[in-house]
This record gives sequence, C-alpha cells and structure tokens, in this order.
Amino acid sequence: MINDALNCRDRPRPVPTLYMDKFPSYYKAVNFLEGLANMQDKHNFTAADSRAVFFLKRTEFLLNLLGHPERSFKSIHVAGTSGKGSVSALIHSALVVSGKKAGLFTSPFVTTTVEKIQAGAKYISPKEFTDLVEKIKPALDEMAVTSPYGPASYFEALFAMAALYFKKQKCEWAVLEVGCGGRFDATNAIPAPKISIITNIGLDHTKTLGKTLKKIAFEKAGIIKKGSNFWTTEQRPKLLVFFKNTCKNKGTKFHHIEQNKRDYAGLNRELARQACRHIGLKEKDIKKGFSNAFTPCRFETMQTKPLIILDGAHNEDKIKSTVYNLQRLKYKKLFLIIGMAGDKDHSKILKMLVPLADRIFITRFELAKRKCADPGMLYHETQMIKKKGARLFLYLDPNHALKQALKLAGKNDAILATGSFYLVGKLREHWYPEEWILTRRKSR
Repeated sequence: MINDALNCRDRPRPVPTLYMDKFPSYYKAVNFLEGLANMQDKHNFTAADSRAVFFLKRTEFLLNLLGHPERSFKSIHVAGTSGKGSVSALIHSALVVSGKKAGLFTSPFVTTTVEKIQAGAKYISPKEFTDLVEKIKPALDEMAVTSPYGPASYFEALFAMAALYFKKQKCEWAVLEVGCGGRFDATNAIPAPKISIITNIGLDHTKTLGKTLKKIAFEKAGIIKKGSNFWTTEQRPKLLVFFKNTCKNKGTKFHHIEQNKRDYAGLNRELARQACRHIGLKEKDIKKGFSNAFTPCRFETMQTKPLIILDGAHNEDKIKSTVYNLQRLKYKKLFLIIGMAGDKDHSKILKMLVPLADRIFITRFELAKRKCADPGMLYHETQMIKKKGARLFLYLDPNHALKQALKLAGKNDAILATGSFYLVGKLREHWYPEEWILTRRKSR
C-alpha cells in the first residue's frame, strides 16, 4: 500500500519512558503524529495504480490549508534507491557554509524524530517541534471533515511541518529527500525544484514501486518537472535513455555523472558537487561543506580498538557499498551483527556479508509495528554459507548481541552492525542516547 510505503524507512517507534519526564510535551507531540497511522485508509493503492495520485492530492490539500508554506523557498529534490540521504546532507552542508539559510528534510530518522527536520546546522528543537504539531492540528481536524481524500498520514503531516518550519526560519533553500519512490511521495507536492536528483535505481520496495528497474525508474522520475535541472549517477544505458526522454518531454535539462572509476561515495560527492556548482556556490564553500557534512549510521565509525561501524544498509545496492568500504579497512577479525526487515531479500544480503565474517550475531530490531526477518530463519540460512571456522550466535535482544560482540572482539578486530536502520539506530544509543540528541540538537 503506497500510503504505508510513503514511510517505507520511517516507521513510528516506541517512546523510551526514560526520557518522558525530560521532554513530555515533545513525546506527546510525537505520539500524536504517530497515532495518525491508526486511522483506516480505504484507498490502498500501489504506486502502479493510476488512482494513487490521490495521496499527492491529499498532501496538496493539507498544504493549502496551511497557506502553502512549500512555496516560500527554493528547493532541491533528491530521490534514488541508494545514497539520497548522503547527497542531501552534502548539498545542505555546502549551502550552510556558503552563508545561505537552508533547510533539510530527510527520511528516515535514526534515533529521534527531530532528526528529520533541520535548518542551518541544528535539528529543530523539541519545543519548536511541539509548537508545530499544535499549529497543524486545526488543519488536520478540518481535513478529517472536509477533505475528499481523507485525513493526512504521518509522513504527510511531518512534511507539512517541515515546510512550515523552513518558512518560519526564512530559509532561502530547502533540500528535500524523497521518502519512497517520487511520483506520489508527499515531498512531490512542491513547485518545480531548481534541481531534481535521482542518485540511482535498484530493486527495493518492489511491492510498492514495481518489480522491474524500469517501473521503479518511472516512479522516481515523477520528481522531474518543467524548468528544472536534473542530475543522476545511474549508469545503465536503458535507464539513462528513459531519463533523457523524460527530461526532454518535461522541458528539463539532463545532466549525467559518469562512473570514471569512482566508488559509490565518489559518485555521490561528484553529483552533489555539480548540483552545488550549478546554483553558484564557491568551490571553497563546497569543499568545507562536504567536510562538515554528516549522516548518522551511514558506515559511521563509533569507536576504535575495536573498530565499530554502524551502517543502515538494507538493500543489495547499499550492501555493495558497505562491502566495498569494509574491504578498504584493516582489521584482524570481522564481527558481524545483522538483522533485517521482513520484506528484504535476505538471501542476497547474507551471501554478500556472511562469508566475510569470523563471528556472526543474528538479531532483530524491536519495533512492534514493522515486521522483522525471522531470526531463526536467518540463523539457519547463515549456518549454510558461513566460512569454515566462523562462529554463529543468535540474540533476540540486539543490545545483548552488541554486548557479546564487544566482549569477544580484540582491539584489532572490527564490529559491523548492519541490515536495518531500525537496528543500528537502536544500537547507536549505546554512544549517543536520545536525550543527548534532543538536548544538543545534533547527532554527534
């Protein structure tokens, strides 16, 4: 169902009672937004269904009630199967360094909801977040009565809040990361962006976007609009022809970043660099902005001796990047902590990672509303493909998996936790608890 898929990496999570006393109003606001998911939606379409435009019209209806805050800034719209979060962060950071007032809306959050909305160098504060929820409640109430499309979803409400925040902060620019797909994503309710980006195309969220690369490309190409400039790092000739034709039909200028022996990170950086140059940012600001850019749980080093890396990679393309980055590191033994969502291609991901590991810890994420892959199934599948001498463990508590890996790993070993943002986001709290992030409005 596309209405659920719009939050495909961004499901509501349980509120830790530990922090309820310190940020009570914030958590009440978060609970209100997450509770929007419990209103039944009779319009359960996939993106391939022409009726799915219903969801985009619903976002437009909400933004109209709020006075169209999305028209108050120039936007850069970023879609793609892999790398869109990193590209968004790079461009936003360069804008901030250049002295531009710039907003950033991302999906998913890693630890706490405020991570999705940022203006300048800091996340929206818990108080500002709470105030915005109160501000949109009357519009949500009105939608429930007057909207021909029904009440707003969790993701739609969050995007509307972000647009209101960017307007209040007088942002000149906003970098908007697509939640899922593109054509009917809530972020596509914006006017034509100055730049639209599709990093690449891979087989992910196939139940929603389609089971072929061409169908997925079609959904993501929905962000290409008349008068924009379009960039992509996609390398497949047939998909490039499709993007070129789409740009020609829409009156959009096409730009392509060629591989030229660049790795995944190199391609993303060059794509972001070209976009920044196009809007007139200086090279020194781009360079400094890129050095300042940070996205948590994207092959993030948490500590050394042993080396601990958290990576939210959860599909085949992202895992390829993870393996590439891992092979560039030096370590004695690899300790792998892995858990996945139930709708991922577990076999392919396990075959890419398990043979590299000396110790494997199968686990799960603890989010009740999102189905995880059966740990027992992953255990038995891993048993068949692990290398000789590798040891295999299963812990239903991900914190126990991390604790045991830390206990067994030597100072020259590496621990990699991956497979799901829900998993690594939880483990990241070992170093950066939610209270730390909410208090400082940054992730590190």
